[in-house]
Amino acid sequence: MLTEECASTVMTTSGSPVVVFGRDFNSAVMTATGEYVFFGRNIKIHAGVMDLVVSDILASAESGLEVRDGDMFLSNDPWVGSGHQNDVVVVCPVFADGRLLFWLGNALHHMDIGGSVVGGRSSRTKSVFEEPTIFPPVRIVEGDRLRPDLARLFVRQSRLPSYEALDLRAQVAGNLVAKRRLLEMLGEFGPDAVSSIAETLVAEGGRRFERILQGLPDGEWHDEAYLDGVADGDDRLCRVAMRVVKEGGSIEFADDGSDPQLDSPVNCAFGAWRSGIICAVMSQFGTDVALSPGGALRHIRFTPEPGTLLNANHPAPVNRATGLGVGLSAGMAMRLLAEVLCGSATHRPKLAAVSGSEPLIIAGLTGRGPTGSKYFRVFTDPVACGSGAFGGGDGDATGGSTINLGAVIPNVEEYEAFGGYLYLFRREEPDTGGAGEWRGGNALSYGVVPYQVESSVANVTGWGVGFPTFAGNFGGYPATARRVELVRGCDVWRSVSDGCWPGSEEEIKGDATLLPGRMETIDLGDSDALILVSGGGGGVGDPLDRPAAMVAQDVVEGAVSHRAASLLYGVVVDDSGQVDGEATLLRQREIRARRAGREVPEQPAGAWEAPAGPAPVMGAHPAILMHEGRPRCARCGFIVGAAARSYLSLASARSVPLRDRMAVSGIGDEPTGWGASLVEVSCPGCGHLFSTNVAIDKAGA
Repeated sequence: MLTEECASTVMTTSGSPVVVFGRDFNSAVMTATGEYVFFGRNIKIHAGVMDLVVSDILASAESGLEVRDGDMFLSNDPWVGSGHQNDVVVVCPVFADGRLLFWLGNALHHMDIGGSVVGGRSSRTKSVFEEPTIFPPVRIVEGDRLRPDLARLFVRQSRLPSYEALDLRAQVAGNLVAKRRLLEMLGEFGPDAVSSIAETLVAEGGRRFERILQGLPDGEWHDEAYLDGVADGDDRLCRVAMRVVKEGGSIEFADDGSDPQLDSPVNCAFGAWRSGIICAVMSQFGTDVALSPGGALRHIRFTPEPGTLLNANHPAPVNRATGLGVGLSAGMAMRLLAEVLCGSATHRPKLAAVSGSEPLIIAGLTGRGPTGSKYFRVFTDPVACGSGAFGGGDGDATGGSTINLGAVIPNVEEYEAFGGYLYLFRREEPDTGGAGEWRGGNALSYGVVPYQVESSVANVTGWGVGFPTFAGNFGGYPATARRVELVRGCDVWRSVSDGCWPGSEEEIKGDATLLPGRMETIDLGDSDALILVSGGGGGVGDPLDRPAAMVAQDVVEGAVSHRAASLLYGVVVDDSGQVDGEATLLRQREIRARRAGREVPEQPAGAWEAPAGPAPVMGAHPAILMHEGRPRCARCGFIVGAAARSYLSLASARSVPLRDRMAVSGIGDEPTGWGASLVEVSCPGCGHLFSTNVAIDKAGA
């Protein structure tokens, strides 16, 4: 495929670990009008912006801009089409017989293109003018040759000019290779045949997407999320919200009352918001959309609200948009689309909970080596997040996200070869995935210490650290909050000299402090350790529905602790890995009674059967049946809603502190003291858990 050849060229030309390991780039083939024909298998964030850049160029062409054979255009303008300034888009028109037939493109995250801090991702900027330079679409290649003046201007912005020069040339080279292959195809089969096939692919993709939507119930769904703090020293909470309206063969994504934009880079522009939604569409609709989103986009409406956190007006600061706005919009869209797809028996097993990459935490180290040379290291470890559970299967521990199918993490020795630090440990962290009938995948944890450097400064950016941002689906629990811990004066070197290399966070002794998700210029000494726990995947379904034997196997394999098995799943497992059946029965009845607010009968076997009248039909929830116009619990038949559109309005809702529902130490011990709760909505008749949601007691404080 053209996208694969472009990607292979980019990776072999670039020297950036963000590209080679994190796969924070992608490639695309688009029609003459900018619709996606195919999109690459790497990070899907860039799917929301490349076509916007082409649209901007075509609009400028109507006003006099010439688009010529042999051109390429570069842009990193978030208000044109870029997640944030570091995501640079390079697009290339392809002509045959004097006609513009296709566009090729790739987008790539550059490690440093200027700005007030190394990497350009400062949490302290007040406007975009303090951030990396913005380039609206400019002609970077002319006559298939890189323009040396503009290339020099672009590279001059960076503190890492060698990386920048390579990455820019990698993008140009990737497009040139793809263009050469496409021209060969056009020569062999003819321009009309190839362009007709491309249009057919887009149209057929649109028809398939429309057919799926037509087979789903119409409705309106809402979700919200909170961003845990604005900046280092600024603990304000930010609310974002999304509404999805599905009607016939179209679907609309709209803002639903997100907070106004701030003078802090927690904002994103339209392209980043749209990118998160497209990531969710491609993930939830899987092979039905695959890597050809152009047709689906014909049936999607985007209705943002200008001047909000998720659609900020220029000149709002937006340098952290891909780690904040994209992730927030992707997470909300994932949850909402799962609700939409639940109306189809065919699609229920394929719906997915939010994976651990959407609540993201990234760390970077800068400093000077023993010779005085500067270094800059970015950890791509968090891409090995826990996958969200599916409607019919567990998520994978450190399996990665559905929005980045190509990412890998290198061996620690490969990272250490760059210099500047040593790994203390890297492992899968138990209990970090969301509990559920189908369990979310566990997260990755790792710890590092500076090594053979004169100075070292850490910068941390992310969210989902003060509290879990998203719950699971249909009674599934949230993954745990991300953790960033600084351990001053740890005894690691004494332990290593004694032959005891630490294998976990618990084995590193020192003065430990939990950090918020956005901190800059944390000075690290050679006896200071930085420990991070990335994101786990959300769970799907009531954890009490997970077979006890599966929970016991989870405990034996070390994925779930004995405490979590009892606390979350109601399964009592002894030290030999055997289930205590009587204790488990009592524990689960206790949990159900707590949810229902009263004693409940034993869990009925199988689904509820109506005593008379028409047979119940599938409702808008896996545990809801519709009978004579009333939503009923599929387990016990209790009426839980007033009507189909308010199918849980009569269910029992309880709010409990997150620390009372999580098995990992540290959950609820937020560094800023927010009161995060878990809202559980259950059947009053049998205590079955229908839904969970994360609520903040001091929203807006």
